[in-house]
Amino acid sequence: KTLPAYAQSAGIAAPEYEMMRRLHLRDKLPYLVGRFYLDRALYRLGPPKRFLREPTLPILHDIAGARIATARQVLTIGSADLEIAGLLELQLNAPVVQVRRTAVDLDGRLIYLGEGLYRGDTFQLEIALR
Repeated sequence: KTLPAYAQSAGIAAPEYEMMRRLHLRDKLPYLVGRFYLDRALYRLGPPKRFLREPTLPILHDIAGARIATARQVLTIGSADLEIAGLLELQLNAPVVQVRRTAVDLDGRLIYLGEGLYRGDTFQLEIALR
């Protein structure tokens, strides 16, 4: 699969990526529409069936944790478009939190790119200030 254009600045592209898109539920309520791109060689180590049942980041840590040189996360507040509002059972333009995560290995290769849209009413960010 081809990475989104903005990913070009994150690191050197892997030869191939596996892309997966999922709708995450908690207590039968959708709270996250997620999509990730993972270096296909790492995806095969998963093994692939794990990605259907478990969150991606713990699997990535298991299969590539020692190889990850940098990992970044960017949060942006936005509003639900028609597709996302339907998937997350929200009103059109309801607040959502967009999360983009990247992981680059020791060779500078972008091995993981994750994108998530969370319902604004289920998202909480806690940062220790001191």
